[in-house]
Amino acid sequence: MPTYTPATIATSGDILTAAQYNLRPRGVISYVENTTLNQSASTSGTDITSLTTGSITVAANRLYKVSVNIPSFERNGAMSVAVRIVEDASNVQYARLDSNNIVAPVHTSIIRSGVSAGAHTWKAQVVIIAGAGTWTVKANDTTGAAWIAVEDVGAS
Repeated sequence: MPTYTPATIATSGDILTAAQYNLRPRGVISYVENTTLNQSASTSGTDITSLTTGSITVAANRLYKVSVNIPSFERNGAMSVAVRIVEDASNVQYARLDSNNIVAPVHTSIIRSGVSAGAHTWKAQVVIIAGAGTWTVKANDTTGAAWIAVEDVGAS
């Protein structure tokens, strides 16, 4: 994990340089939501419908925060499930829900450093880890939206 050195506090009369400005966070670069989910999980992993950033172009030497929010899971059976954040074809983060959760929301996020410059795609998947039964991912007007967001949070 890279070390982070806080920026120097500016004082009256200081001039903001391009180098200093480029250290600043650039904010949300992708946000996608779905309010019509009613989708089952599988043991091989299932892309959550519409929760993909599509191809976005990013700069090198930046920190990116990727977050996924699923407002509701429902289960039928004793099992464990995970929501994964997938970057290109690699799993980079997951949040696990165990069988004692009947209806539960899940939110997971990760700060990614060392992302190469160029086009990348992030998406959310749901996968059954253990047990038998069904898990259903839900998002609607009652539960709220499921979403994925990518934020540039500053220079690495």
